[in-house]
Amino acid sequence: MTAKQHMNLIVTSASFIQMTEDGKCIAPANSSVIEQSVREILKSLGFPVQTNSFYMIIKQLMERIAPIMIDHQGLLMLFNYVSDSLIGDGELDNQMGLRNSALRGLQLIHTLSNVFPALFHGREIFNAYLLPFLWQCGTQHQIAETVLQILTNIGATAFSDSMEALENTTVPWWAENEEFITRLVDKYILNGTIAENIYS
Repeated sequence: MTAKQHMNLIVTSASFIQMTEDGKCIAPANSSVIEQSVREILKSLGFPVQTNSFYMIIKQLMERIAPIMIDHQGLLMLFNYVSDSLIGDGELDNQMGLRNSALRGLQLIHTLSNVFPALFHGREIFNAYLLPFLWQCGTQHQIAETVLQILTNIGATAFSDSMEALENTTVPWWAENEEFITRLVDKYILNGTIAENIYS
């Protein structure tokens, strides 16, 4: 691969959903592939010394844009921890000596949804985690607000399976169900907090 191809892999894996020629979504590369691409780019820039300012600037930019520390599988693990704390029995929290870490975990996921929206591809994250979190958070308004913010950040593209689905609708696939809209309006617009009203 050329340096340009490595850079394209890094940038597109974090921010843009890739599509095949027939319009199917391609999962972003995992963090080990991204890390290797970063190494190849930095290797092509010369020696890593303080006087090589071009190398140092590119390295700092790469540290900000490359999803080296998290990939889709890591995101799923984070969702599992939050799920155990929020709607599970909290066994992981007990093992680590924490008290309900769900909100902090969701805040981390919220930050990741701003920076790396392409990691939220596929329907599993929505069906197995975000929607259950939204409906089962009970009176924990901060949880609902954070989930609604995550949905706002990742939008319709993250949950689409194909480009055709993106082009033929203005409403995300997960919001097409009439029951979903009715439930969302009832729980978060008519009876929610001000912040929940804003994000829904």
